[in-house]
Amino acid sequence: MQNLVTNSNTPTGWTATASTLPADGSITTPLGFPTMRVVEDNTTAVHLVFPLSSTLKVGRTYTCQAVVKKQSSARNFFVFAHSGGGVNQCWFDFSTGLRGTLGASVLRAGMEFLGNGFYLCWITFVQTNAFVPIFYPATSDGGGISFAGDNVSYYIIGDVQISESNGPAEFTRTTG
Repeated sequence: MQNLVTNSNTPTGWTATASTLPADGSITTPLGFPTMRVVEDNTTAVHLVFPLSSTLKVGRTYTCQAVVKKQSSARNFFVFAHSGGGVNQCWFDFSTGLRGTLGASVLRAGMEFLGNGFYLCWITFVQTNAFVPIFYPATSDGGGISFAGDNVSYYIIGDVQISESNGPAEFTRTTG
């Protein structure tokens, strides 16, 4: 299965808004690959990151998956969404280990505990526009996406994969 994210475990080629996305060599995913930190800055905004290289075709079914760990964050929720609105979105609650409400174009989603605080989070959706998936912390389910950051809180993210599929697939690491 082809991974459409060019750099699945490094911040090269990713964009960060109201956040920084440094590589984190001290923490690896359960598969042993490097991770990145989604670190919110201290502005009041939506703190998000996304891979620029993910070109998705309208009308096709894709699965976006990542290994995520709430590390040092005041936010209990992490969202996979679409930079064109909430049609392709789902939030994941790290205080309960449950996934939340699905957007209208999301076919299914899941959150699986992998150990040591890591979760495999994924959504399968029908692509509705030309935007790429984005990832961001949130303060509540279905809302709380714009907040005053503290310049300290962060999530760990790695093993990011977007593939044309109907569910999570075996991870394929990409490096450029």
